[in-house]
Amino acid sequence: MKLLTCGQGVVRTSKKHCQTTRHCRESCWRVARPTCGSDGKLYANACRMKATNCGKHVFEVPMAFCVSQERTSGGEPCPTECSDQKEKLVCGSDENIYRNECEMKMLNCGANNRKIVKRVDMEKCKGKMSKCLKVKCPAEVDPVCGTDANVYTNPCLLKVATCLKGVQLAHFGNCTLLPRLETDCPDDSVSASHCRTTALCHEECPDTPAFVCGSDNRFYKNEKHVFVVPLKRCLSRFQYSGCARVCPPEYDPVCGTDDKTYSNKCFLEMENCRSRQTSWNLRRTNC
Repeated sequence: MKLLTCGQGVVRTSKKHCQTTRHCRESCWRVARPTCGSDGKLYANACRMKATNCGKHVFEVPMAFCVSQERTSGGEPCPTECSDQKEKLVCGSDENIYRNECEMKMLNCGANNRKIVKRVDMEKCKGKMSKCLKVKCPAEVDPVCGTDANVYTNPCLLKVATCLKGVQLAHFGNCTLLPRLETDCPDDSVSASHCRTTALCHEECPDTPAFVCGSDNRFYKNEKHVFVVPLKRCLSRFQYSGCARVCPPEYDPVCGTDDKTYSNKCFLEMENCRSRQTSWNLRRTNC
């Protein structure tokens, strides 16, 4: 692949770099090193992640992005953001040096095959620190993204981070923004697979006129109406096929005979259809 051209399905990260497809033909060792991809999926290892997503812009991110429900050794949720924390170097029991305690938790959260990493006396990391910081990096700006979801000004600074805490190259260019997960779900939440269909159906639209033209060649009073009006119009004459349903977002839990709680009766009926089993609702409450 030429340096300045990106093939179909291959993402150009900057004028200098393309996401190559060279790794698509690589055979992966059966090494179990769970890797979290930027698509929110867990892979057996980094090689498997690259091979599975050949030509797609999927890269390694901290494990916390894939195991949001995991807990740290202190019983706290896995952090996915540490930019608001002050830099206060921490020596981990794995002999790696982290920017702060938050980063230590984030980079070691959910790693089931590893020992729990705890904070230890900084003296134990002094030798490693003096060795890693001997590298003198130029001031050139050629940003790269590390597997810790941090942007490094150039590859040399990433090399220092690799020495300090084992961070690898995720991709060239600034880190691609990742969706932040909600830590608490409201009571009226519905299955995530249905959010795109119904999320904006019941929005209150402002009456302030700021006319926009929709892709259906119709004028709408403002941008909010573009989403709300067509969805309501489509859903009113939606023809269902198979088990597909667009369930209402109202949270009216029902307990099925399979001991599972469904957001409402509609979701229970859809599951019955999919599994080809009959799970009647026992009572209108959580199981």
